[in-house]
Amino acid sequence: MRELPPENRRKTTCRWGHPLSGENLRLTRQGYRVCRKCAKEARRRNKPLELFLARKRKVLYHGYRKTVVKNVQRELVEQAFEAVRETGSIRAGGDVMPLCKWRALLFFSPRIHAAVWRIKRDRPAVSLKRVAAPAILRNSGRDAFTAVMEATANVFVDIRDDVRADLFVAIAEGRVRLDGISNAVRGFITAYNRREKNSVQSKWGHYSLDATFSDDGDGTLLDVLSDDHKLWQ
Repeated sequence: MRELPPENRRKTTCRWGHPLSGENLRLTRQGYRVCRKCAKEARRRNKPLELFLARKRKVLYHGYRKTVVKNVQRELVEQAFEAVRETGSIRAGGDVMPLCKWRALLFFSPRIHAAVWRIKRDRPAVSLKRVAAPAILRNSGRDAFTAVMEATANVFVDIRDDVRADLFVAIAEGRVRLDGISNAVRGFITAYNRREKNSVQSKWGHYSLDATFSDDGDGTLLDVLSDDHKLWQ
């Protein structure tokens, strides 16, 4: 038993005037004197907090108690460990068993809780490579739209929409930068004219000579034009 300091040994009442003797005195294992009336009053004041914590634990674990450690199968615990090891998240154990049971298992079993934290701590860190978004996706596409519209404002009206469409595709694929759109417009106009040079005009628009003549065969429009029977006429 711990020996009390002389100044405390001479005290006959607690700080609230209750006698430290008889039935009102309780000695702790460490040798301290405790006033029973003050302890009872403290328990009464803290009772709402204890009830609140008890209700919180009941909701958190849905009625699970220390017996959950014995009831959970070892294979289930190992599966939960493996889920934590793969994802790096302790909450992943709740995907193997009910989340409330997993929380109760960690709360009532310090050894399992420590093992789970070791798995999370020793899991090798995964380095994530940050990939820059394409220019057309930045600022909701407004920057790319404005740049293309300004760069193609003087393009011939009949081919303007097609050139703009090709530019948008090139920006999305990363072949053209936003700051190089003005210099790339001439090249896209040339590519469009070269592509349309080997096509024929009809009431439905341009058709490539390499396109199939019909859905039933592999013949192309170029084959029809070069036929000796002049089927095109």
